[in-house]
Amino acid sequence: MKKFLLFLLISVCCSAQSVLPEEKAALIRLYNDAGGEGWAIPWDTDAEPDEWYGITTEDGHVTEIKLNSNNLKGRLPSLAALTKLKTLYLNANNLGGDLPQLPPTLRALDIRENAFTGDISLVAGSLTNLTELNLGGNALSASSFSFLQNSPLMASLDLSGFGLKEIPEPLGRLSSLEILNLSGNEIRDFSALAKLSSLKELDLSGNQLAKVPNEASALKSLEILNLSQNKITDFSALRSLSGLQWLSFAENELKAAPVELGVLKDLAHLDMSGNRLENFQILGRLKNLQLLNLDRNELSAIPAEVAELPRLQYLSLIGNQLSGEIPQNLPDIVQLQNNRYSLNEIKNFHSARRSFTDIAYSPQRYDETETVAGREGGEATLKQSLPTDVYKISWLKNLDEYTGVSTKNFQFSSIKKTDFADYTAEAYYLETSGGGYFELSLFREPVTLADGALGTEEADASFAVYPNPASDYLHIRCGGERLESAVIFDQSGRAIIKTDSITVSVAALPAGVYTILIKTEGTVRSFKFIKK
Repeated sequence: MKKFLLFLLISVCCSAQSVLPEEKAALIRLYNDAGGEGWAIPWDTDAEPDEWYGITTEDGHVTEIKLNSNNLKGRLPSLAALTKLKTLYLNANNLGGDLPQLPPTLRALDIRENAFTGDISLVAGSLTNLTELNLGGNALSASSFSFLQNSPLMASLDLSGFGLKEIPEPLGRLSSLEILNLSGNEIRDFSALAKLSSLKELDLSGNQLAKVPNEASALKSLEILNLSQNKITDFSALRSLSGLQWLSFAENELKAAPVELGVLKDLAHLDMSGNRLENFQILGRLKNLQLLNLDRNELSAIPAEVAELPRLQYLSLIGNQLSGEIPQNLPDIVQLQNNRYSLNEIKNFHSARRSFTDIAYSPQRYDETETVAGREGGEATLKQSLPTDVYKISWLKNLDEYTGVSTKNFQFSSIKKTDFADYTAEAYYLETSGGGYFELSLFREPVTLADGALGTEEADASFAVYPNPASDYLHIRCGGERLESAVIFDQSGRAIIKTDSITVSVAALPAGVYTILIKTEGTVRSFKFIKK
């Protein structure tokens, strides 16, 4: 009798741990339809589903599928057989097509950064238990957003890149909503926003805004606000958001830090990267600031106001024009890469600073951009200024391909057509002492070897970018050759747009000077252009 009871107990336990056959079949169909053999972490389909990556089971049912960033491809099959599924995370994959009907038990659905199409309202209308819905980064549409009112417990919603002109009225009824991502839209009517009294995090980046919406001033619980990639000049609504702890207005073409920042006494994180800031006076009032990002602001000196921030722990100044003496009263974590500090300036700072957690200073930039004309079959010399007895020199083509040339200057004795390109030199310094070491890389500003055989009129007619200055689109003329790639770099040398199209949207770029590197079947050319 005891043996029988033990056998029965073991059988019940095993049965409880096994996934129902119809649910396992649904998972295998997902695996096959979404290219499982090519997943970053594939499944062993001979094992039980509770051993598969990203799968959680309970009492014989699949309750969670978390396969985000796992290289899923193809179409999503029906998951209706998964009658207890609560969480479905498929974000950052390559899935496409229309969404199938999904189990109404779902509480969290994340399909961001895929290629899904179709009307989401036809699928989401039956999902009445949702607390998290992330749809951004697809090609979805919505004939109506009334399905939102079927999910009164919604706490997190992502409608980024939906082409919205206004905030849908049903969205304003989500009284439990705490996180809202509306980035990459063109919203002009924010009337529904003021009703979201529980909202803690709001992303309005990339909406071409000229002002912080007045309706935002009603969001008394707001802690995180992303206003990057806009053109904001009116920040008056910030005066009512004294509880903000995290704020970004990166890439807004600003010349001065808004005076409204002064009321944000709890602000701990501030991102002002990608602007053209000159006035930092208001920063001294942010006594609780812990993280400050001033990357890509064309700064020639570290703002003195930084020293007035007693709680600052992290300061990022990447991609500016900084040079000269580096002050010692900096926070423990500082990013100084891609500026114009010399070896001696960095060594002096490094030796004088007695204790630090993390100061990043490599690489730096040196010399100036230059164009050298040459002719096919002729000679040319690309120069850089640093000595080879102090630095190890390595020349690179197209800014990232090592050429094997390590002389101070790059000599061409017989130029080939494929030699016409952009070049840079890496100057590497290494010093060892007492079991430790100090190293630094400096990169020469790009020097272009251009085809001097083309006269100005001929060059303009056959190879060009236009209009210049540009405001919305930049067009590429390739002289009858096929364009392989085009890369736009900002002044810090950071690649910000990569494309293979002869028409490039530059509307979202801040005003300034940029370099575009054009590669065709026969040559590589670079051009400077101005974004208005």
